[in-house]
Amino acid sequence: MPKKIRVLYIDDNPMDRALIRDALEKEHGGFILTETGTQDAFEKQLAEHEFDLVLTDFNILGYEGLQILDTVKEKKPHTPVILVTGTGSEEVAIEAMRRGASDYVIKTPAHIKRLPRTIKAVLDAKQIREERDKARQHLVESERKFRLLADFTYDWEYWLDAQGQYIYCSPSCERITGYKAEEFIKNPALLFDIVHPDYKEKVVEHYDKDNHPKLKPVEAFEFPIITRAGEECWIEHNCTSVFDELGQYLGRRGSNRDITERKRAALLQTAQHQIARAMTTAINLKELIAIVTRELSRLVDTSNFIVALYDASQNRLRPAFEADEKDVLPAQWNAEGTLSGYLINHKKSMLLRQKDIRKLIEEEKVEPIGTIPEVWLGVPLFADKSVVGVMILQCYSDAEHFDEATVSMLEVIASELGNYINKVELEAKHELLETAVTQTADMIVVTDNQGDIVYVNPAFERVSGYSLGEVLGQNPRFLKSGRQDTAFYKKLWDTITSGKFWQGQMTNRCKDGSLFTEMSTISPVVDSSGNISNYVSVKRDITQEQLLEKQMHQAQKMESIGRLAGGVAHDFNNMLAIILGYSELVLAQLDPDDKLYKEILEINKAGQRSADLTTQLLAFSRKQTIAPQVLDLNDRIGNLVKMLRRLIGEDIELILKPGSNLQKIKVDPVQIDQVLMNLCVNARDAINGTGQLIIETGQVVLDEAYCKVNTYAEPGSFVVLTVSDTGCGMDAETQSQIFEPFFTTKGLGEGTGLGLSTVYGIVKQNEGFINVYSEPGQGTTFNIYIPEYAVTETELPEEKTVALPEGHGETILLVEDEKAILDMVQSMLGQIGYSVIVASTPEEALSRARDENVHIDLLVTDVVMPGMNGKELAGQLHASFPEMKILFMSGYTSDIIARRDVLDEGVDFINKPFSRLQLAEKLWETFNKT
Repeated sequence: MPKKIRVLYIDDNPMDRALIRDALEKEHGGFILTETGTQDAFEKQLAEHEFDLVLTDFNILGYEGLQILDTVKEKKPHTPVILVTGTGSEEVAIEAMRRGASDYVIKTPAHIKRLPRTIKAVLDAKQIREERDKARQHLVESERKFRLLADFTYDWEYWLDAQGQYIYCSPSCERITGYKAEEFIKNPALLFDIVHPDYKEKVVEHYDKDNHPKLKPVEAFEFPIITRAGEECWIEHNCTSVFDELGQYLGRRGSNRDITERKRAALLQTAQHQIARAMTTAINLKELIAIVTRELSRLVDTSNFIVALYDASQNRLRPAFEADEKDVLPAQWNAEGTLSGYLINHKKSMLLRQKDIRKLIEEEKVEPIGTIPEVWLGVPLFADKSVVGVMILQCYSDAEHFDEATVSMLEVIASELGNYINKVELEAKHELLETAVTQTADMIVVTDNQGDIVYVNPAFERVSGYSLGEVLGQNPRFLKSGRQDTAFYKKLWDTITSGKFWQGQMTNRCKDGSLFTEMSTISPVVDSSGNISNYVSVKRDITQEQLLEKQMHQAQKMESIGRLAGGVAHDFNNMLAIILGYSELVLAQLDPDDKLYKEILEINKAGQRSADLTTQLLAFSRKQTIAPQVLDLNDRIGNLVKMLRRLIGEDIELILKPGSNLQKIKVDPVQIDQVLMNLCVNARDAINGTGQLIIETGQVVLDEAYCKVNTYAEPGSFVVLTVSDTGCGMDAETQSQIFEPFFTTKGLGEGTGLGLSTVYGIVKQNEGFINVYSEPGQGTTFNIYIPEYAVTETELPEEKTVALPEGHGETILLVEDEKAILDMVQSMLGQIGYSVIVASTPEEALSRARDENVHIDLLVTDVVMPGMNGKELAGQLHASFPEMKILFMSGYTSDIIARRDVLDEGVDFINKPFSRLQLAEKLWETFNKT
């Protein structure tokens, strides 16, 4: 609610007071009116109470209105007074206004009616005056404080009026520019006169922006000036426009700060950064010194600059870089008697004027060699405490060209260069040996004569998982796997301690618990006294070679069996043709009721069953006659659904999960039928009672990394048929034989052992491959890879580049009990931008997670592992890392895993095998899931 206006009104006429009262009361209570009719009552009210305004008649019995006005101005000078009268004249009104009245109102109905507005106008005018007076007082006080501070401030402060004339200029301007404050006040353009010529245009443009009354203050601006002494000085210019309370432009207040040292420090820091960077990128010392020269030229005149390297053994110097206006340096020179040699002997920086140099010559401490400069600055290049070179600056024209600041700056750069020179020399001595040792693919381990490790190369770290820091001082016995007995190691030790080399094969254990097989040669190192000082072991990891050899033997075995089966089937078919042909001829001649007819019919049936077996053998040996067609795998499976449901029975649930946008394949449709029926029959027989059979289709692109580990596979794009069951599963030994002809786990007479061999042959005949995932009691998953149908050149679609979602260094804990898969996935994760911690068992994963410095962003784990499954591992880790994401992987389908109560529905899951792109996309999806 607005505050009411308090009015003190003096008038000895009751009729007039009523008139005024009525006029104010009509303003809806906006006024509090106090009426008095005598001088005493008026003065009492004025003394005891506060009023916003006084109304007075001009003629009051014994008290004139002007006297009332004087009384108010004496006792309450800030209270406005309005004269209200019907007898006054224009002269009276003028006199009243001159003596301080705020207004003069005639007692007529029209004027009295406007009295409330007059009162408010007077009070508004009073408020404006008070605010203006306060602002002016604040400005005066501000100016006083500004001058008090500015006179003693380190920065150069100034104040310009609206016309650009200096009102004030602090004494600091002389320290910065060399010019006195009076000179700037006398010549406002002096600042522009001393601005560096390259910056005049920019400064004028900046000044115009600063000086524009309608613009806000602009940002600080840096530019160089030329001081009275002719030196370059950088200043940071800040300026703000000043306005009064009515928005009137009064001028500008500004501040200039000397930032020359800051600029020099920034340039020096930049130079240091560039030089430090060059130390890691420069090809050689010559290139590095060229960069040093370039960076130094930004800070100081390098027209006479020399870098010379020092050979302490010969006390000679040779130039690595030279730029001299007067003299030409020799290819090398003796340091004795030179300024450079004098500098090296004293091992400290020197700034010498010409007179100093001549004095040294007179004292025979140096010899007069070449042109003597006006000033010579030398800085030694140190490596530890030894001088490896010198850095020299000279000036032939100005003795004051360099100062102590230049010395300090050069010393900073010299320290970097000296260390680099020392580093280059050491690297040159060891480069050949280090290159050979570090780049070899073989592991190299060096021990002392007690067998304790003193060095391992990167190949050892890569294969074993142990870093150099972890194994230094340890005996290699920590690698023991238990596969070799005590006698093995005793024979090895007896051999090498006798001075002979030992060569052999052994199995050792990696840091993650996995095993690797190495072919090792251990040789003793003999010192000059003939004693053994060290042992050097060269080890080659042959684990992968053994795996490849095993896979090759398996492939050769399957190929040999296939050729044998094909040959047998071909010859057997010839005999079966005779048996079936003649038995049919005999049957045609016999009456069905004839006793002999039934016996011949049994012979014919047996021959037909044998023919079916030869067909399966031919399929396994890939000699089956086929009629390939381009077809959609989803459509073909859809046509077999009814037959497959009858085949597996009512107790087993058949689940179809067809992939979308599936590419075509080119294969004999009858062969697809054979593959599906054989796999479904096997699944049915593996399920005891009720269970599930899942048929899935999809697409996958296999890269080189996957195929290097899984040598049976080929890189490319494949359509994948996956058949999974919830049956009894298989152990590793059974899995190694399931594709061999006549191998069966069924009872006598319950199977031929040709079902899976037929599947294998069909897949191979169509240039595909098959793999299987199974564990006892965990069901089985078959993945069949058939190449996508290759379109002709005219049908080739436009190539599209698929962006690989990359990580940003997030830490992933990878848990997988198959070493080959562990290594492959670790490599994939590293390539797509993640930091990886690996573990080959759940127990090892928990151990690594206990490290207080470890933070795990995501767990990637196999589901089915010995001892503890992936779900149990994730549950234990989640207590320590509640924000941790989880991605499960398995060769089983997610449905099979989920229905074994190993995983919950809806978790993040990826099927093995997967490509790097598929893994990257799945990780991105997992990390970005809310």
